[in-house]
Amino acid sequence: MPSHFNHHLSEASYFWAQTSAMQAFVTAASVLVIAFLFRVHQLLKAVDQLPAPPGKKWKLPPGPRGLPYLGNLLLYSKGEKGAHEIAKYGEMVTTHLGSKLWVVLNSNRLAHELYAKHGKVTNGRPPMPIVNDLLSQGRRSVMLPIDGWAERRRVMHQLLSGTAMTKYAEYQAEESVVLLANYLRKPQEWYAQMLAMPTL
Repeated sequence: MPSHFNHHLSEASYFWAQTSAMQAFVTAASVLVIAFLFRVHQLLKAVDQLPAPPGKKWKLPPGPRGLPYLGNLLLYSKGEKGAHEIAKYGEMVTTHLGSKLWVVLNSNRLAHELYAKHGKVTNGRPPMPIVNDLLSQGRRSVMLPIDGWAERRRVMHQLLSGTAMTKYAEYQAEESVVLLANYLRKPQEWYAQMLAMPTL
C-alpha cells in the first residue's frame, strides 16, 4: 500500500513539475510577444505621435486624420481627388504615410518662401536607399542630402539653361539610341547598361 501511494505521489509530482514548466514557458513566450508587438507599434508611430522632447511641444499644421499604421495612404491613393481633399486644410497640411510624417505645401508662394528663407532647415531629404543608392548608385541629384544637392543644382542651372539644352540635345538623342540598341542586343544586362548611361 505505501509503495502504491508513493508511486501515485511521484506521478502527481512529475505532472505538477511538467505543468509548472509549461506555464513558465507560455508566460515567458507571452511576455516576449507582447514586448515585440509593443516595439513594432512604437516603430510604426509617426514622429508627432511620440512624446515631444522635454520642454517642447509639437507644432504642426492641421491635416486629415489617418488610419492607424497606414496614415493617409488611402487618401493619397485617390490621386487628384485626394489632392483636392488635402488642399481643403490650407496652404500647409500635415499628412502621414505609414510612420512617415509629410507636410504638404499647397501654394507656390509658401514653397518659395520656405525654400528661400528657411532652406537650411527645410531642404533636407530622408535617406532613400532603394531609389538613390541601389538604382542610382548615389548619382541622382534630387535624392541627395542638401549639402551634396545644392552644388549640383547650381551646376545644373548653368548646364541646363535653354541655350545649353539645345546644345546637348544631339548627344542625348545619340546616347538614348545606343542604350536602346544595347537593351535589344543584351537584354539580360539591362541593369549594367542603365548604370553606364549618363545621369543627372
